[in-house]
Amino acid sequence: MKNLQVARGSESLDYEDLCIHPDVDIPVGYKAPKFDIFDGTGKALTWYTHQDLRNWREWQDMAEYFMNHFRFNTKITPDRFALVNLQKKLSESFQEDARRWRSEDSRAQPPLDDSELTKYFIRAQEGIYFEKMMGMMGQKFRELVKMGDF
Repeated sequence: MKNLQVARGSESLDYEDLCIHPDVDIPVGYKAPKFDIFDGTGKALTWYTHQDLRNWREWQDMAEYFMNHFRFNTKITPDRFALVNLQKKLSESFQEDARRWRSEDSRAQPPLDDSELTKYFIRAQEGIYFEKMMGMMGQKFRELVKMGDF
């Protein structure tokens, strides 16, 4: 990207241009959130390395082309199959997993009714959680979440 900036004379990669709030002071003791670190592989990198940089006169041209190419990712709504396959991350507590699962469920189309919500959440569980929750089929979601703290 720096080569693109220099080659095209674009200055939009400067800190001031990339930072939403450049004049905000970070408080003492602030800890930045942890993000998954890019491991050097990915669809975006593969896509980028196969592009002809001459197609983009400015940073904005490349950004718009990228967004148009990958826009499909923002329109995907989870279905029931995706919800059942949504697994708890190793770094998550049961409560965090339930919140993330419920957040994904809220985007599902068509929306799940209460009995489906319970059924698919139980099916998404593994090991001891699945075994304990099978006997709770038909309970409210909040009751399942409470039970998960055993």
